[in-house]
Amino acid sequence: MANQNVKLCKNCNVVKDLIGGFYKAGPVAYQKLCKVCHNTSRCSYPNKSNYKPVTEKGFNKIPEDIRNKIIYDHHIKINFKEIVEKYKPDYPKLKYQSLLKYKRAGKIPAYINKDIVNEIITENKENIN
Repeated sequence: MANQNVKLCKNCNVVKDLIGGFYKAGPVAYQKLCKVCHNTSRCSYPNKSNYKPVTEKGFNKIPEDIRNKIIYDHHIKINFKEIVEKYKPDYPKLKYQSLLKYKRAGKIPAYINKDIVNEIITENKENIN
């Protein structure tokens, strides 16, 4: 009767101990490949991920320079119709209804003055030191 604590690996043709040399394949059985062969073969599996790069949608689809100008114009209370007329030559896809939709959905962020932000950052650095 054969020893039941050892098994032959199908890939490297080496007899190894069941407990330390093979992964379990259920409550009783063990895999056909030893742990070393199994781990090396895992690197050759095909990549089946359905990764698609994130595309910008909605308000973020507008070029950044025009987007920043729209945010500033909205901050100083310029009408959306005037904003569309102002930037239509630069970005012909810009529409009045789209800007209204972005505003209702809360997609147009609040204007932040970068000079004030830089002052706050320098003050915080000085307070830390």
